[in-house]
Parts: sequence; C-alpha cells; structure tokens
Amino acid sequence: MWKLGDLKLPLRYIFDPASDDDGVTIRVPLAALPQLDAIELLWGVPGWRYELVLQLLKSLPKEIRRQIVPIPNTADSLFDELQPKGGQGLLKQLCQALHRRGIMSVTPENFNPSTIDRYLQPQICVVDEKNRIIEKGRDLQTLQIRHASETSQAVNEQQGVHTEFPEHFAFSKNHHSAGVVMKQFAALVADEAGEAVSIHQYTDVNAALQAHRIGVLTLIKGKLGAKKKQLTSQIDSIFKLAFAPLGDMDKLKTIVIDAALDAALEEHYVLFDHSENLPESADDIAVGLSEELPFTSEEYTQTLEVVVNNFLLTGQSVIKTLKNVYTRWQRIRQGLLMLDREIFGESIDDIEDQLEDLHLADFVYRMDYSHWQQYPRYLEALQIRLERLEHNLDADLDGVYALDLHMERLAGRADKEAISEYRWMVEEYRIQLFAQPMKTRMAVSPKRLSKMWDKMG
Repeated sequence: MWKLGDLKLPLRYIFDPASDDDGVTIRVPLAALPQLDAIELLWGVPGWRYELVLQLLKSLPKEIRRQIVPIPNTADSLFDELQPKGGQGLLKQLCQALHRRGIMSVTPENFNPSTIDRYLQPQICVVDEKNRIIEKGRDLQTLQIRHASETSQAVNEQQGVHTEFPEHFAFSKNHHSAGVVMKQFAALVADEAGEAVSIHQYTDVNAALQAHRIGVLTLIKGKLGAKKKQLTSQIDSIFKLAFAPLGDMDKLKTIVIDAALDAALEEHYVLFDHSENLPESADDIAVGLSEELPFTSEEYTQTLEVVVNNFLLTGQSVIKTLKNVYTRWQRIRQGLLMLDREIFGESIDDIEDQLEDLHLADFVYRMDYSHWQQYPRYLEALQIRLERLEHNLDADLDGVYALDLHMERLAGRADKEAISEYRWMVEEYRIQLFAQPMKTRMAVSPKRLSKMWDKMG
C-alpha cells in the first residue's frame, strides 16, 4: 500500500526494464485522481530515493551542474537533509539544500524529471469503479487534466431542497470506491432558478468548493429583500443602452446583483480555518476558497451578516466597473465598424477573437472576481490599439503574429481552469504589445509565456 495524504492505494511491482510497466504501479480509482499530489508522488519509493536525487541533479542545466561536480558527492552530502514529511516537495528541498551550498540560481523549474529512469517515477493506473483499467501514465498532472471534466462532476446528490443552510451539512467524509478509501466533499449546489440549494458530493475538492461558493451566494441572495431593488435602481440609461445588444433590463439587473454578491463576499468574507476538512493534497486555491466559505449554519450566519451589510456599497462600485466595461465595448464595436476589412482584416479577426474569449455577455459568472475586475483595463488597452491602428498597421500585425501561437493554444480552451494563469498572462501580453505605456500586472514576455505553458502541461 502507498499512503498519499488521506488515500491508501494498492501497489504492484514489476521488474522488467524493457516494459512500460517497469517499477511500481499505483492503482487509483478515477474518482480519486484529483486527490493525488504530484509533489508527494515525486518522492518515489524510499529505497530508490538516492538514485532519484542523483538523476535529478544530473538533469540540471550545464551551468548549474558545473558548480556541483562531482555530482555523486553532492548527492551524498545533501541526501540526509531531505525530509519527505516536511510539507515541501522534493524539488523545493533540493533547491534549498543547494542554496545552503552557495548555488543560489537554482529553482524547481531547472530540474527535468522527464529525463530520469522510468522505474524511479511511480506509474499511475487509473481504474473505474469495477477496477477496469482506463489509462496508465507517469505524468500525474497530464492525467488529471485529461480527466478533469469527469472528475469535477458531482458523484451523487442527496434528496432535499434548502433555502436555509442545512443543519446536517458535513463538508468531508470517507467513501469507498474500487477497494480504496477516499475523501468525498459536500457542496450546496444552486438549482437552475438560483433560488434554492441541494447537497451534492464530489471527490474533487476544488470543484466542490467552487460549487459551494455559488450555493452559499444563492442562499444569501434570497435574504437581500429590498436591497436588490435599491441597487438596480442605480442602473442609468447609458449603462442600459450599452448592455442592450446582450440582453434586456431583467438580465442586466440579475448580472448586477450576482456580481455585487460575488464582490461583497470576496472583499468582506469572514475568515474561517477549515484546514482539518481539506485533503493534504489541497492546493492554495482550495485553501483560499475554504477560508472564506461557511461549512456550518453558525458560520453561514456570520457570512450572511457581513455580505448583506456590505452589499449596497460594494454594489455601487460593481455598477461603476460594469458600466465602464460595456460603454468601452460599445466604442470598440463602433471603431471596428469604421475599419476596412480588406486592409485591416487580420487585426479585426484578432480583436474579435479576443472579445469572444472575454465572454462579455456573462463574464461575471465564468471567472473569479479578481479576473473580471481587470476587464476595464483590457478594454481600455483595446481602445488604445484601435485608435492607433490606422497609422500603425505594420506594428499591429507584428503583434498579431506574436500572438498566433498563444491564440492557437487557447482556441476553445480559454475557460479551462487548468490553463487559467497562462490565459490571463496572454491578456497582459496584449497590453504590452498594443497599448504601451499602460502597465501590465506582472512581468510578461514570450519566454515567460512559454515557461508558463510548459508548467501548465
């Protein structure tokens, strides 16, 4: 057995260097795949760990390797400093050990685990509930991304519809599947009308938390009363007219209320410590989400009070942001209509692709608050680009060509959580290409984008 966090997984060993199955294979039910931790897996089998460390050191770039020769001696000297249960991954601990020896330039990204012998990295055998093999591979992140759409779905639903936070709600519990004990995570899932919730179970903690957040906001929405009308009465005719091509006034009111709730929770949440409810493999996103969400009726009461009290003030700021977005969008639409497609066709196509990926009709539902808050910047940059375009066509086309590879990668995938960091870095890259001297949120370059894409898998 191999214990990974809360999971206990059966192992099989084959000695056959000529076979793809050489080494240790971990049998994992599909539903448990999101609960595996790539950092934990890389520690490998204890008896082979020295060889793993040696080969990882040999995978470093030449300029770093020169500083640690002879490499076997370096592996010997730092091996005893590594602590598998220290809460940090093997690559990070190797970097820290090398930093202590004066090699400050090394980072986890400098290692190349794909070059090490196959047997040193456990093989993951994904099986269904009847123990039938679905897929095998040694790259956990690739397997998780490939099966994300299946593993992020709720595995079952409990009967009952709630308009109040249910007293019997329990976020995590153990569940048996294909002979393995794994965690299941509960979420209050909103109904289609957005008026009530029911309890669903997930094996992907991130999917559960994201669904639970919407469910909690649905319950709070039912308690706003007259505050909803107070807020939507501040939608003026300019805002209404700018949004009109995308929907009627009822749709706009709903968007404003939901966006204001989203922002009020994000800016004014009560901080809860739910670390005991999370699996050891939980990432920073899951930890952050869990801290702002109630898991009990008492916590919900606290959250309800703080969100309702801040709803109107936050909502005024949200109306200002959304009005800015839609009025800029209208100016951009008008600017595009003025351009001759025969001359500016490639630039127009690129701008239309960008607008399509921004999903202006419903972006507040598609992405988190921190990202949709940046929309005024993205549209301001687009306006600047359009103003320059007629006298700047060659430079604009250079930018379009620089974006080609990135837009191909994002085609049909811009909404995928797994590549979210890359997707928003591309949006910042657009500002750098077309709207200087506007500032980007982070340092961005073709090299950084390439590294980010490799990291995303």
